Amino acid sequence: MTKNKPFMMKFKSFCGIILLLVASSLSAQQGRIRVTGKITDGETGEALPGAAVMVKGSTMGTITELNGNYSIMTAGEESVLVFSFIGYTDQEVTVGNQRTIDIVLESDATSLDEVVITMQAKGQIGARNQQLNSTTLVNVVSPDRLQENPDANAVEAIGRLPGVSVLRSGGEGSQIVIRGLEPRYTNVTLEGITLPSSSNTTRGANISGISQYVLQGVEVYKSLTPDMEANSVGGTVNLMLQDTPEGLHYNIMAQGGYNNLNSYFGNYKLLGEVSNRFFDNKLGFFLSLSAEKVNRSTQTMSAGYGLIGEDVDIYLNNSNLNIINRTNYRKSATLSLDYRLTSSTKLKLYSLYSHTNVDQSRQSKTYGHTGAGSVGYSMAHNPLNETDMLHTVLSGQTNSNFLNMVVDYGVAYSFSRGNNPDSRSWNFSFAEASTADITTQELRRYSTSADLIPLFTDDIESIHNTVKQGFGTTEIQKEDKNLTAYLDFTIPFAIGDQVTGTAKFGGKYRQKNRFMD
Repeated sequence: MTKNKPFMMKFKSFCGIILLLVASSLSAQQGRIRVTGKITDGETGEALPGAAVMVKGSTMGTITELNGNYSIMTAGEESVLVFSFIGYTDQEVTVGNQRTIDIVLESDATSLDEVVITMQAKGQIGARNQQLNSTTLVNVVSPDRLQENPDANAVEAIGRLPGVSVLRSGGEGSQIVIRGLEPRYTNVTLEGITLPSSSNTTRGANISGISQYVLQGVEVYKSLTPDMEANSVGGTVNLMLQDTPEGLHYNIMAQGGYNNLNSYFGNYKLLGEVSNRFFDNKLGFFLSLSAEKVNRSTQTMSAGYGLIGEDVDIYLNNSNLNIINRTNYRKSATLSLDYRLTSSTKLKLYSLYSHTNVDQSRQSKTYGHTGAGSVGYSMAHNPLNETDMLHTVLSGQTNSNFLNMVVDYGVAYSFSRGNNPDSRSWNFSFAEASTADITTQELRRYSTSADLIPLFTDDIESIHNTVKQGFGTTEIQKEDKNLTAYLDFTIPFAIGDQVTGTAKFGGKYRQKNRFMD
């Protein structure tokens, strides 16, 4: 019984703090009103993320999210809200009996004597404002920034942020590294829900199958707050899907490519998107389909060195030549539905599916520069290396009149499957293949691979001139399933008109099953 005393004391202290905050909210929020809405650009109709919303004459304020939405507590119907954004004319609106106030800001063309406008600045300015107003260390990338360059996928665009690097597979970004830590230390989420792992042994998520054209933005958190996942030492990367705008929108994109190394013209990338809102804009629908084929074949050369003697001289030990034929196939589909049930409740259902297959073969030749010299041959063929990922989330948010509380809730199911049914490899060697005594240290010390490789006579017109070293087949199947449910509460409180804050608490349940054979 004694062992539980420290826990009970902490629990009682926590309950006391919650009761104190609730009491202060009840007393301080008498007559207070929550106002929600959306801020958009008057010229383009696009959302303005990072716009400031302040209660005039107080320090109470907030900024809009990436979708332009905001929520703020006011002192009452007589409060005046001030809406501002860099490069736009400020607006002031009295709350009155309004609970939803949507604002359209117009550009302020006369506020500067000289202005230089670029598309990158226009698209990224909201993300910059969100970074400046954040209470944690975060980098935010806008959709314009994600799509301005012809990157292979969203990983490449994220990799340009400071402190972020990319692990590549076949010349394409596949996993994100924050502050030099391995990908398993980074948590990758989609709309706040952790993505399933695509690795055999770690929780690292391969997001190369996610197109940057379906994202509303990306948040890279390098320091965590108590309301975030605690099992990510490196940081958290949160991918956000697009919100459905009003009206019919569609986008069709087709790209082709050429690989000069193999004289290959078959590269292509196809994308189609359509969105609209129905039933007085209550129901939003967004669908995106994409297909891609790209040849990533390469030729590489590497060398191995060793140290000999007390003078720590470096000598060439081996040289390696590789021909890698690799073709990547990708298909993905994204469906997003959102429904405004009431003025205070919004539901959202989205599902993302991606399928990736890599057809790869490798031919390698290794020259050994020690002894009489030797040549090793290896061949590997992996025609089917599939990865499937499904991520489905049903979430909602309710703005309650009780304590002006915001309730977030949702359930999610994530699934990742890897299938590599027939990977084969062959290894041969060709002994005594050199025409010179390459054990001479002086020769190995001052020569490069290009100097020593011509000294080998590795004519293998007949397989009988080689020695078989080994033959192997590999079959790998893996699965990762996640079931998640969460419920969060956010209660705003105020002490006078100068001190404001929020108290957040909630819970999350996660069930994970992993299998590999």
